[in-house]
Amino acid sequence: MVASSGIQFAQVDGLRSTSTAGRRILAAALDRLDPALAKSVFADRRWRGNYPTHIRALVRHGLAGEAAALDSARAGLDAAWESLHWVDGDGERSLREAWTWVRQPALATARVTGSGDARPRACSIPYRGCLLEGDALRRQVDDWLARHRIEPGAAAALHRCVDNPDWFDLSDRTLVLLGAGAEVGPLRHLAHWRANIVAVDMALEGIWDAAAATVTDGNATLCVPLGGGGSGGGGAVTGAGADLLREAPRIADWLGSFDRPLDLLCLAYADGERHLRLALAMDWIVRAVLDAGPGSTASWLATPTDVYVMPDGTARSSREAY
Repeated sequence: MVASSGIQFAQVDGLRSTSTAGRRILAAALDRLDPALAKSVFADRRWRGNYPTHIRALVRHGLAGEAAALDSARAGLDAAWESLHWVDGDGERSLREAWTWVRQPALATARVTGSGDARPRACSIPYRGCLLEGDALRRQVDDWLARHRIEPGAAAALHRCVDNPDWFDLSDRTLVLLGAGAEVGPLRHLAHWRANIVAVDMALEGIWDAAAATVTDGNATLCVPLGGGGSGGGGAVTGAGADLLREAPRIADWLGSFDRPLDLLCLAYADGERHLRLALAMDWIVRAVLDAGPGSTASWLATPTDVYVMPDGTARSSREAY
């Protein structure tokens, strides 16, 4: 592979410009809501300091209605697929162009099967040195809600989880973790809920040693991608991993080999410009999987720096606590 292969920002005057791409993407999304807002993105002389203001405007104006919000999101995503490129030994072109022709060698699969307690664990939350479940968890959720620590929707969801323990037998689901080693990812929980886990992350031995050990202690099944020379069996894997930024097409083809509906969880995170590139890599994979199987689903892990809409009481409580 060339040194800067895979998903990269497009070049502007010989340099890969993150600001140019960021402006184009945000302006495209804003233009569907209010063209004046899109123009303000390009007119802003202090982009690196002011861009959160434009993101807040995007969220605020997207509240006008579902159709407008979806139209805006599609326009922004389309702009992202044009503003970021695929680079390899054959040259460079937009992700949209690359989508139809990039092919990479197939990945193999290694499996690890859990040997722990076969019963799915109940819904529980660790809190202040205790593991809350059942009535204790219900009471704590109600307390958080009364003090505006969580939103009503979150409280209702947690109550439903406690009331439906059968939901935690995931033996009929295949969950794909893109960024399986993420600290806030659900691998350690899924390992005890009988899930069929398909894990994707970098080829770093520590990630896969930890994942294999976690699954071995539980009751799930773990499938991991193997490049050339990798192997797996029992409770260990070697040579596992695939790079989302450089091997998104390869990963998408590998997931297609499972020939069943998949539930994709987009968990990968990185600081700075690399995060946007990762987001587009995961979007490449999500598009391929959803196109191939209408029964598949996708979800995304939000980042702490996103702009959120929330009830006024929750916002006040958050500011006061901070």
